[in-house]
Amino acid sequence: MQNLIFITLLIFGVFSFSSQAIHLTTFRIYLDKETANTDFVVFNRDITSQQCKLSFKHYDFNEFGQMRKNKSEELPSNSAVNWVRYSPRKFVLTPANSQTIRFSMRRKANAEPAEYRSYLVIDCGAIASDDNGRSSGSENASISIQPKLLHNVPVIVRTGDVPVEVAFDKVNINNEVVQFSINKNGLRSIYGKLELIDIRNNERLDGLNGESIYPETKSKHYQLSTKGVKAEHLLLRFTSDKQFGGDRIFEKKVIL
Repeated sequence: MQNLIFITLLIFGVFSFSSQAIHLTTFRIYLDKETANTDFVVFNRDITSQQCKLSFKHYDFNEFGQMRKNKSEELPSNSAVNWVRYSPRKFVLTPANSQTIRFSMRRKANAEPAEYRSYLVIDCGAIASDDNGRSSGSENASISIQPKLLHNVPVIVRTGDVPVEVAFDKVNINNEVVQFSINKNGLRSIYGKLELIDIRNNERLDGLNGESIYPETKSKHYQLSTKGVKAEHLLLRFTSDKQFGGDRIFEKKVIL
């Protein structure tokens, strides 16, 4: 038993585990002709330096809003990669310091109105060292396993006015829960707040912030709590976010 305890202590003495503390000031990047430049900040809240690199990956959505990774080696036709410039692509964050990442939209002559989408991968890992400050690659340094967290940030580029229409459908109430679908028609995404409103006082009863419906998705199902309010007083509302290219509010009274 004593040998087992000794081995356990030895393992935890040799392998050092620390959690990352990388914080971003954005969760979404949007570019168009009016907003051709943007930036965000990456903070290191850890006590160790972080080696960071940026890259892109792609995800697809089916007609019901289910997400899956695009495994093709070729860029998808709706990739935003060829529409953006960004820097830096690699950097080191020392403890309690930050790095600003700048994005700009590439302008192309005679570009057709369309929406492009990629996901920026922010891959940061602690630069390991032992208690004497030696890097993990140096002789006699202890082995240090540092867990990594990947941040995936949607990057949306819109090259013109792409129309979109949204409609609430199949509205039903069951056990104080309103069930419904949002049908979307158009070749661009919508992003914003989905809310169930008491129209007597404009109070929000339930809802979702930062809700996205992408171009591939034709219909997406939702459930929101009525908090016991009667159907005749309920209003469904989707407010698209102006900061990310939104310009519409869609509403429907809950009439059963």
